[in-house]
Amino acid sequence: MRVAAIYAQGSTPGQPEAGTSLETQVAACLESAQQQGDSVPPECIYQEQASGVNTNRPSLTKLRQLVRGGKVDAIIIYRPLRPSQDTTDLMCYGRK
Repeated sequence: MRVAAIYAQGSTPGQPEAGTSLETQVAACLESAQQQGDSVPPECIYQEQASGVNTNRPSLTKLRQLVRGGKVDAIIIYRPLRPSQDTTDLMCYGRK
């Protein structure tokens, strides 16, 4: 069984998107993990309320550290462009 992490990122309160609340994203990602047979420990669920333009996101930074440390086998994201408008911002630049 793979260990997976979830990252849910919501728009700023002034820019809500219908159907993509943090709770909705986490629920959908947990369902996906279950369907794939992945285990998602509670401490591996990261949520952040921030614009995708903002690169200062502590939860995403923690998730990157988890990946670099080899603590998870997969990351589940509701929609790939949710975390960042610049996909290079999502890179972990390899494991240590």
